[in-house]
Amino acid sequence: MSGGTKPGFSDSLVRIIQLIAVMTAVIIGGIYMNVSPVDPLPFELPSPPVVKENNILSTAELLWKNRRLIKGPESFAIHPDGDFMYFGTTDGRLARVPLDRPRSSQPEILGTIGDAQAALPLPCGTYDTLRICGRPLGMTAHPNGDIYFIDAYFGAFVYKRHMNRIVHIIKEVIVPKTKSATKRMEKIKMAFPNDIAIASNGKVYVTVTSNKYQLHDLYNEVLEARPNGYVVEYDPKTGRSTLLADGLHFPNGIVVHPGGDYVLVAETTRARLVQIDIRGPRKGQVRVAMENLPYLPDNIRYVGKELWIAGAHYRANGRFSLFDWLANK
Repeated sequence: MSGGTKPGFSDSLVRIIQLIAVMTAVIIGGIYMNVSPVDPLPFELPSPPVVKENNILSTAELLWKNRRLIKGPESFAIHPDGDFMYFGTTDGRLARVPLDRPRSSQPEILGTIGDAQAALPLPCGTYDTLRICGRPLGMTAHPNGDIYFIDAYFGAFVYKRHMNRIVHIIKEVIVPKTKSATKRMEKIKMAFPNDIAIASNGKVYVTVTSNKYQLHDLYNEVLEARPNGYVVEYDPKTGRSTLLADGLHFPNGIVVHPGGDYVLVAETTRARLVQIDIRGPRKGQVRVAMENLPYLPDNIRYVGKELWIAGAHYRANGRFSLFDWLANK
């Protein structure tokens, strides 16, 4: 999980320019070509809360910078033995580094998710090859030492350390069939799986950010702002993946509460966390747990009993937030 610090001016400016460029392209396409797939839902967030800023993260150590093979890790997992850190890269690889000598060690590549040969002559890690090479995102460690992770295009995987093998565990999810008068079910592919969590009973939970857009159309999902997301429950005993809850706004990070009764999910574009029961009579019910956060939440993880939230966009009170300004446009 990455920490959330206020980006520098140049980084913020680049993001603003990128978002404005995407918005402009979408608007022009919709008006002049009438082919835009985006169906925006205007909304308005409350004014951001007043936050007392601090410099706690300024004491953090930088382990890697411009290192070969380390390209855009989105999330990471620490093996239960504490000997390795695992992460994915933008070019579709799963890698690890030893924690006792992270600065002096090059990452060990454990496998490639997609098909790098099929992407040629283009390299993996580009916009045009994401769907071919894959893009690992959320990741977590099982107490038995296995590493569970999500690929944004291919679904959920587990790296079995004792076998040194990557196994594909979730490709599709069983959901109620749309436009059906009966309770018939159908299997659908997850369009944009994002993060993963494991409960103490072994069940696995996955956020699917959108049922409409994939990762390469990320900004379309942000601009549309509709409840296109859902959470999947996977039972390793039966191999079945079923719908736990839907109607979510950009579900992103997910974590199981230490008590085991519910998961917390970051709804990025609503600046809040929601709680979804995973057992008992209220299983699948969604309730707001934390709202009007001073940032758009991304990855979330428990460290002991403390919940750590990584912010993807800072929206402090008294400062201009492009996201808040665009929300009701």
